[in-house]
Amino acid sequence: MMQQFEKIKKFLGPGPYPIEPGSPEFLDRIGFYSSDNVAVLRPRVPIIDQDPTHSHLHDSYEFTIAFSGNPFLRHGKKVIRLEAERLLPCNPAQYHGPAERISKADFLVVQIQMEFLRNLTRAVYRRNDLVFKERPFVPSADLVSSIEGFIAECSGGADGKEIYLDTLEVQIALMILRQAEHNMQKKPRPGSVHSGRNIMRAIEMMKAHFEEDFSSARLAESARMSRYHFFRAFKEQTGKTPYCFLTDIRVEKAAAMLADKNRTITEISYKCGFSSHSHFTCIFRKKKGMTPSEYRNACIG
Repeated sequence: MMQQFEKIKKFLGPGPYPIEPGSPEFLDRIGFYSSDNVAVLRPRVPIIDQDPTHSHLHDSYEFTIAFSGNPFLRHGKKVIRLEAERLLPCNPAQYHGPAERISKADFLVVQIQMEFLRNLTRAVYRRNDLVFKERPFVPSADLVSSIEGFIAECSGGADGKEIYLDTLEVQIALMILRQAEHNMQKKPRPGSVHSGRNIMRAIEMMKAHFEEDFSSARLAESARMSRYHFFRAFKEQTGKTPYCFLTDIRVEKAAAMLADKNRTITEISYKCGFSSHSHFTCIFRKKKGMTPSEYRNACIG
């Protein structure tokens, strides 16, 4: 227990926080998953009543994903609105926290030790003065999957756990370096920022209408691009084809619906845009490692 308390303090620093890091209440309400260089925090229930008095700083890099609401966060002198399902970087020794009272905070935080990430940038960019820009971005499905895999590996006791966690540390860090804006990136190609905004239009449409069929022409039109340019730009930004990205959205929506035992699996499959029960089961098993029925039983108990 003492070793875990020291590790929590190493990543989070002294605070202040709404719940004292390492306390019994903290361990009961917040999932803390860590290796030597990376930690992930995921509240088991939304944290109640965060406010500007909980602003703090620490020596690690921090990356926050909000899952509900659109909280206003303070980063130094800036106030940033973090939209749901976007990731916001924070640099070491940067004062940050809520810019206003947040009644219920549902989020995920990735902490990466400063020395580890700077050693990685030295190997990749030949320099280590890494500074992230305070611009939220949509993390790729691969990055989210790697974070989920990190949590699962920390929670288990499989053979080779430490080696696998070492691999995931590097994988998560490199994905963030590739997707977030920072001072070491190569100069973007002309139009790349504009293309990124257009891709976001397509992603937002897929999230809002995930149950519908999407043709390549419709998606490209929503992004105001040719089909060829759209597919190339989409995969460059997300690491996925539009089809795979949409499938991931549908699987996550279906997983959430499976917690409602009043919905049949067939109903959920059609509601989430799958062509049949069998197609849904095949895709869901491939993504989640279990059938929808098995997943429902695990959720409901």
